[in-house]
Amino acid sequence: MNRIYIFLFATLLIPNLISAQCFKTSLYFDGVYNAESTSNDHVDISTYGPMSTIESGVSYTIEAWVKRDRISNPGGYERILSKDFIYQFRIIDNQFVGEIGTSSVQTPYPADTLWHHLAFVRNAAQGTLILFIDGQLRATAPDNSTSLPNNNAMVCIGARNNGAGEINELWKGNIRWMRVSKVARYLADFTPTETYVTDSQTLAVWPLNEGYGTSLNDPAGYNTGKIVNATWITESPTFAPILSAQSTAICAGISTRLTASNCTGSVAWGTGETGSSITVTPYTTTTYAARCVSPDGCPSNAAEITINVEGVMPTISISADPGTFIQKGETVTFTANITNGGTTPVYQWRKNGVVVGTNGPSYTDAQLNSGDSIRCILTSNAPCLQLDKVISNELTIQIPELVSEGACGEASLTLNDLPYTEIRWKKDGQYIENPVTSNRGGGVTVAGGNPQGITVVAGSIFVDEANAVYTASNMGILKIEASGREKIVIPSTRQSFLRARDGRFYVPFEDRVEKWEIGDTLGTVVAGGNGIGSNANQLSLGSPVLQTVQVTEAGIIYVLDRGNNRIQRWNPGASEGITVAQGNKVDWLFFVDAAGSLFTASEGTIYKWPANSLNAIPLYNYPNITPLALQGDTKGNLYIPIYDNSLRTQVYRLNENGIIEIFRLEGNHPSNRSIIYSIAISLNGEIHLNADIGGGYSGGVFKYSSGFYPQLSREKYISSETNMVSPNDVFVNENGEIFTAGEDRVQKWLPDSKVGITLAGGNGLGNSSNQLNNATDVAEDNEGNIYVVDKNNHRVQRFGPGSSIGVTMAGGNGPGSAANQLNYPNRFFQDQNKNLFIADGSRVQKWANNSTSGITVVNAPSSYIFVREDTIYAAGSKWGPGVSTGVRLCGISTNYNSDIYLDSKKNILFSYYDAYRTTIYNSSIRRWSPTNEILNGCLMGKIDTLTQSVYTPTGIFIDSLNNLYVADNQRKKIQKFLGTAPTLAAYTSGQYTAEVTIGSRTLTLSAIPGSNVLGLCESTGSGDWGNAATWTCGRVPLACDQVVINTDHTIALADTVQIAGLEIRQNGNLSLMGGNVQIAKP
Repeated sequence: MNRIYIFLFATLLIPNLISAQCFKTSLYFDGVYNAESTSNDHVDISTYGPMSTIESGVSYTIEAWVKRDRISNPGGYERILSKDFIYQFRIIDNQFVGEIGTSSVQTPYPADTLWHHLAFVRNAAQGTLILFIDGQLRATAPDNSTSLPNNNAMVCIGARNNGAGEINELWKGNIRWMRVSKVARYLADFTPTETYVTDSQTLAVWPLNEGYGTSLNDPAGYNTGKIVNATWITESPTFAPILSAQSTAICAGISTRLTASNCTGSVAWGTGETGSSITVTPYTTTTYAARCVSPDGCPSNAAEITINVEGVMPTISISADPGTFIQKGETVTFTANITNGGTTPVYQWRKNGVVVGTNGPSYTDAQLNSGDSIRCILTSNAPCLQLDKVISNELTIQIPELVSEGACGEASLTLNDLPYTEIRWKKDGQYIENPVTSNRGGGVTVAGGNPQGITVVAGSIFVDEANAVYTASNMGILKIEASGREKIVIPSTRQSFLRARDGRFYVPFEDRVEKWEIGDTLGTVVAGGNGIGSNANQLSLGSPVLQTVQVTEAGIIYVLDRGNNRIQRWNPGASEGITVAQGNKVDWLFFVDAAGSLFTASEGTIYKWPANSLNAIPLYNYPNITPLALQGDTKGNLYIPIYDNSLRTQVYRLNENGIIEIFRLEGNHPSNRSIIYSIAISLNGEIHLNADIGGGYSGGVFKYSSGFYPQLSREKYISSETNMVSPNDVFVNENGEIFTAGEDRVQKWLPDSKVGITLAGGNGLGNSSNQLNNATDVAEDNEGNIYVVDKNNHRVQRFGPGSSIGVTMAGGNGPGSAANQLNYPNRFFQDQNKNLFIADGSRVQKWANNSTSGITVVNAPSSYIFVREDTIYAAGSKWGPGVSTGVRLCGISTNYNSDIYLDSKKNILFSYYDAYRTTIYNSSIRRWSPTNEILNGCLMGKIDTLTQSVYTPTGIFIDSLNNLYVADNQRKKIQKFLGTAPTLAAYTSGQYTAEVTIGSRTLTLSAIPGSNVLGLCESTGSGDWGNAATWTCGRVPLACDQVVINTDHTIALADTVQIAGLEIRQNGNLSLMGGNVQIAKP
């Protein structure tokens, strides 16, 4: 039968980590008799001086710590301390004996090889002799001895010396700390001490802890000794426990209680438990171990006890072929693997809790659905069972599904929610190299953070049909529901954005406009994106103003291209924009009404540009005042916030009847002017503002219904409730526990927790062993030790499980470049051999486990470090084993990358963080995929952005499921991004497939988005509408296509058709266009 050994002691019990003071030195006597008896192991003692008084009939005590090296010695004599025929302290025939003259007392000696404290007391006042073992009174006897004359015998430790050259009655074992006193020290039970003190009653004391040499010291005075052949031994602490069990032979699954005795401190079991007794339930023969731990933390040698298991519990596990990740309709065979099922095992298969199949070791099913649960119950008739029925593991079926959905031009292919480890997209059989996906499923805050920590910033504002307000914030686009509930719906922190009536968001950047939907972590380019310029397919937005984008209900996008003094119209799916307004009447404000008319503000005048007209009509002149925004309602009113040279900001309403003031905001100080950044009108006519009153004195979101003044509906600042300090790094262990390092502490977070548990530091910035000063990196090893980079203390600290005291593993000798120093270390990596690779301000060092200095492996400064297969990734380069020059990685700098991590395919994920431009646009997580091409000594790689929904990504971590965790320093939160991209934006028609992988199995799914995908069909010449050859798209236009017809082409129409858009062009110039067009046959 197999045997299990439970020796998994806590860290403090590992011998090489025990403090030196925990090891004890003693003198060992081998007990071997030699023909030349004077060479037998013993110690001769000089007894001149006070020691001689022991013979004069007074009280005395002889005591010592001894460990016998044999359990039994029938008929044998073993002396511990004696002067022949005067006093003797010895073992005779396994009895502990104390003698003085002709009087003696004895008691059985323990049948073991453990340390014991022995004491022999002569109480002259009462005429008794007393023996103690381990502080317990074991025997008494009358003392009939009289004053004894001196003789020539020698006082001897470990043997008998008769003074005539005969050394015999040898002790076999260890002795330490022996004391002789001229007083009866013990008359009742007592607790022995590990060491003895020297006082006025001490005649002699021998610590026996010198550890070397042949002289034995007596700190009490005159009684020194000469060691003959006995050897010094250094060993683990005393008091090894004595283990016992209720029963050492049991059936499998039956519990028994183990007890440890003989410990003066606590007990540490190899199972990780503490206490004098534990209950165990072994299923096979198991050997358990325990140690005593003294009050000062010193562990003893381990004691063992074996529990023999005479039977085992039945077990059952089930597997699936070809697996649980299958195609719809695929046949799966489930097989049960059992042990100890007896002679006639019974199988009961269950699907979603319902009995299926037959009584047999396998079950086959071809009608499985995603989420189905399969189990099997085994009934055993084997002997010696505690339970006759056991339940197998549960197998859950995972069937991938691919769904096409969406409106014209905005179709998407979405996979169902499964833990995919990889997804690759194809179109018409070719891999899509840069798919537009909702990458990594969107970021979710899993630790820290708090909606209550959101700050409203100067930016755009909109109101939806349910009176929910959307405005700019420090964490992204903030939705404030009518109930007051808040949520970040779009992670982009751009101050300028537009929320269209269809619920999509449009965000302008310097050269493009992106469309975002709730749940996206990356936007889709819908206008521009071809670099800054003045061509029809380019934009030059500079720093986009708050009113840069307008979108009609037909999906037509208008862009204020301020750098080119024009307004561009981008039809759905178009690759170029059409100029609809241009010149000095286009400045930095514009609005588009439902009829397609444009309104602009420039040079003191508000202009109207009728639909499809390039001529502007002045509506209102406003000399000496500055408009802040333009916004309209459904009734044709224009709302214009303006400010003049006073402290106030006024809101005006302009319509065909003229202009009137609605309300005003008053500033509270000449330097604190009130200002309105943007304005929104709800369907019920309420006015919502993103504004500051008094330059930040009071600000946020305001709502105006009536009266003279708007009411504050959402303050600008609301304090955060999380206790997370600004995290510099994140680590996730196999249990999913999240660890963060920042400022003066390391914290652990339960899922979705706003309150972290401080594991290390947290005692203010400092350099004590319980303090940290700028913790920048953290990791946990498989023994539960926490390693943390203590940057400003120039060291790496290790905190044991449950310990608040750190041990320096590297550095700690001040800043510098010496081998035993670190210079503001930032990151570290620990390999499987516990070597530490540390990146500091000038180099990367490798510190071997428990070493006191490091060796330089990369002679270049780096803010990050990662090691895989003996290859070091640091300082923007890849360094092979033993090389002095790394291969530079194109596009990975050392300036702005705060952390890197390698995924399972050796792609490098890095957090790009420009400390001088902390905006969402300049901070992101990017992936560098090697191309194996070297150009100008630089290894080429393709870089793509995984997510931009982080503000200051100072640390990243990838778990075993390829999920990405990001430490967002300024927002004080940890975000988790799923390791897959489950949604693909499909803008053109074709055959799409998704190759999805879970574990080792890859499946392929197909979908044809069809009419949900926006296409462009231009006429090739005159012909029939229903003939595919008439169109450049090679097919008959679909309902979601944009159709372009040249005026010199005649198209024959046999029936009414519906298309997404129509353009009529003459000599390449646009003469007519429309959206959502129905064309009737003649």
